[in-house]
Order: sequence, then C-alpha cells, then structure tokens
Amino acid sequence: MENIENILTLEVKREIANRYFGFRRIIEEDTENYLEEVRATAEHLEKTVGHELVRIYHLLHRRDLLSRFF
Repeated sequence: MENIENILTLEVKREIANRYFGFRRIIEEDTENYLEEVRATAEHLEKTVGHELVRIYHLLHRRDLLSRFF
C-alpha cells in the first residue's frame, strides 16, 4: 500500500512541476515576443516620426513656440 502512495505522490509532484514549468515557458516566450515588438515599434517610430519631430524642433527653435506647439 505504501508503494502505491509513493508512486501516486511522485506522479502528482511530476504533474505539478510539468504544469508550472510549462506555464513559465509560455510566459517567458510571450514576454520575449512582447519586448521584441516594443523594440521594433520604437525603431519604426524613431525612423518615421522621430526625424520629423527633430525637424520641427529645429524650425521652431524658440522655447515659447515649442511650448505652444506641444
């Protein structure tokens, strides 16, 4: 009887560990994908909108004009 209890205990522990590490792996992959998308989006915005904002900043040049613009 004790042998069956030990086997069942090990199976339950194994199942809990597999679920935990499975969910952890999924979370880590999702986090990595999310951070990559954030980097790609930031790079895209820098290449498109960033240059235009720098250009506007240089054209307005004065603090009061920049404040009114924003």
